[in-house]
Amino acid sequence: MFDMSHSYLDSKTGAELAETFSTIPTTVTALHLDENNLGNKTGTELAQAFAAIPASVITLHLSGNELGFKSGAELAQAFAAIPASVATLDLSWNNLDCKIGAELAWAFAAIPASVTTLDLGWNYLGRKTEAELAQAFAAIPASVAALRLSGNDLNFKTGAELAQVFAAIPVSVTTLNLKSNVLGHKTGAELAQVFAAIPASVTTLDLSMNNLGSKTGAELTQAFAAIPASVTSLDLSWNDLGRKTGTELAEIFAAIPVSVTSLDLGDIGLATKSADEAELILSAIPKTVSRLTSTGIEKVYEARLAKAKYALIGEDSEISRVEALNLLQEIPPVSKCYKRAAALLWPELYAIYLMENKLLPSEDAGVGVAERSVAEAPWVEPTGIKLEDVVSWAIAAGEGNQFYTNRHPDVSLKEGYMIATVDDFMRFDAEPSRLLTESSAQSLSNPYNTAVSVAAVLNTAANCGAGVPAPR
Repeated sequence: MFDMSHSYLDSKTGAELAETFSTIPTTVTALHLDENNLGNKTGTELAQAFAAIPASVITLHLSGNELGFKSGAELAQAFAAIPASVATLDLSWNNLDCKIGAELAWAFAAIPASVTTLDLGWNYLGRKTEAELAQAFAAIPASVAALRLSGNDLNFKTGAELAQVFAAIPVSVTTLNLKSNVLGHKTGAELAQVFAAIPASVTTLDLSMNNLGSKTGAELTQAFAAIPASVTSLDLSWNDLGRKTGTELAEIFAAIPVSVTSLDLGDIGLATKSADEAELILSAIPKTVSRLTSTGIEKVYEARLAKAKYALIGEDSEISRVEALNLLQEIPPVSKCYKRAAALLWPELYAIYLMENKLLPSEDAGVGVAERSVAEAPWVEPTGIKLEDVVSWAIAAGEGNQFYTNRHPDVSLKEGYMIATVDDFMRFDAEPSRLLTESSAQSLSNPYNTAVSVAAVLNTAANCGAGVPAPR
């Protein structure tokens, strides 16, 4: 990084700036020219200076330079001179709200096609009319994939106006940052209208710091349900959602699209909720979420671990072994509770239950597939379980339903059936050739269901010798 911010560069002529920039080492990839009052230079001078920036620079920061006081023509002239090597361009804090829509469109259209990340944050663009903003955003180069619109007073617009503006965002944009726009001042219906207008190309959406917690639970449920199904990463942090009750948060989070796999909730106050409330909140989050960021989440995992332990080794538990295993499997490897959960699973349990692993259909689900399923189970590595410790495994698939075991591959399960629960799981007794299944093994209602249940009966030699005892 080469930082020339706050260097009083406005005191130099265009030619002097060009000479200064030409001496920047060609090894520099990030150049900071923030807070230099470059808006005091003419468009010609800015173009002369920018053209001298080394082609090695891929990140250019021009934040806080009052560029909004230049005419649209001057901005277009200056932006067009930015080296084609630049991929990230920061134009935040430049009073761009001083320009009319046509001038903004002219300036944005001149941004080099090499730019993939464009920061227009904190330019108070919400003070422009919806028509002006739509005109300006439509001119953003199609190369831009990440667009930052944080801190632009978008709350000044109605839901219908914002919907018109967002509909003009180029379909090339996959990352949209709407942080700090006080969107919480909009009604639930307006938020739903706005979110629904976000381009279907957007996969990463940042709604942090928008005071969304000021909305009712019903309003947020309505709003979140309208988030495009294309969104896979959603940031809801710093929205004071902790002021909602556990029941409200559960309803709100249940409305989040199932397309979301990464969810940032920041500090939603889990640490201040009861264990039951925290569990209710976390359980409502779509099961598709594999990466969850939230302060206080360890409390929930501790509660899950305690509940699962009681169900697995205690008496008269309020949950079944199946539910206990599901609770344990939902504790992520990054959690401090993970190793304790894994230790609980081994050696007390006699089975690993993996529901809907989406393995291959049975014609391809031979010995190798089932072995890999066991080997790659989330509990294997931390618990030290090895394939040689597995006495036997079995697999039943939804199509063809051939039943395989590593000891007796000739055994088959009646077509149309699969093992349903851990309590009713298949096991081998002292005579491995004898397969025991309980009456609840059920016929598949969907003939196209390729979901696979795998049960791995673990060696208990460490707990009293050979043989596999019946499950408790």
